[in-house]
Amino acid sequence: MNKTNQEDYIKYLEERLKKLSKKAISENQDLDTLIDVQNEILFNEATSKHPLRSNSPKQIEQLQKRILVSDEYIKYLMNSFWWRISYPIRLVIRHIKNHSNYKPFDFSVKTALKEPVEAVIYAEAATSDLIELIANLREQINVNNLIITIVDLIGSKNIAKIAKTNNTKYVNMLIMDKEITMAKTILNKQTKYAVYVGQDFHSNTKDWLYKIVRPIADKYTPISVLYNKRNPNILSIERETFFKELKTRIIDVDDYKCLYLPSNRDNIQYIPITILDQASVIAKKVN
Repeated sequence: MNKTNQEDYIKYLEERLKKLSKKAISENQDLDTLIDVQNEILFNEATSKHPLRSNSPKQIEQLQKRILVSDEYIKYLMNSFWWRISYPIRLVIRHIKNHSNYKPFDFSVKTALKEPVEAVIYAEAATSDLIELIANLREQINVNNLIITIVDLIGSKNIAKIAKTNNTKYVNMLIMDKEITMAKTILNKQTKYAVYVGQDFHSNTKDWLYKIVRPIADKYTPISVLYNKRNPNILSIERETFFKELKTRIIDVDDYKCLYLPSNRDNIQYIPITILDQASVIAKKVN
């Protein structure tokens, strides 16, 4: 299949998925068909070539984040043996579980994170936003061992100066040949949890970092994803999903919505593919 035909086919699949999703919400039909279409979209997008445009640091940042979410999303799609063998049981349990009450993650007891947490900042300009973000990270509570790494997407001497002045690790993206795997290779060997954030991220709270890493440490989720609170995709999922448990996995964190992705499909069989895009911050355990 050539590139043009493949892109047209992906668009066709995405439109089909939207229609099926709306029908499933309104009629409570079985979700197997949705999953099949969703998996086909993932496969076609994974095999399609989308070269980076030169001088597009924002695109590099978004690709890095998409890859990180995609890794766990694919594991989520595949990690269920009984999904393949237990259709009748699944159908009954789905309705039973939807009448259950689910509670959000319990933050009432604050247990400080002692393992190293590395915050990777994607920097594309030497502005006050970058300096403020570094300061905000250092003010975060209940994170005892924080490492800050600035990834310079444009090779700026001024960004390097900010990194040196603020005593942070500095990585020049340009001398790494824009390797897409960079996000997995720049971390310190001691790092236990990695947090990837763009320099335009802003929060007035001092516990947002703890709130996205603590559930990972407690094995409640393999990855936490922050989206702008006005992002229509996450709002649509929160409002329209059939699964009550998924709604409890989306919480407010200042001006953002945080999604705690399930580790498998046993309880939540369908999450729209739109979660792969437009993440502001991503946190995950380092393997």
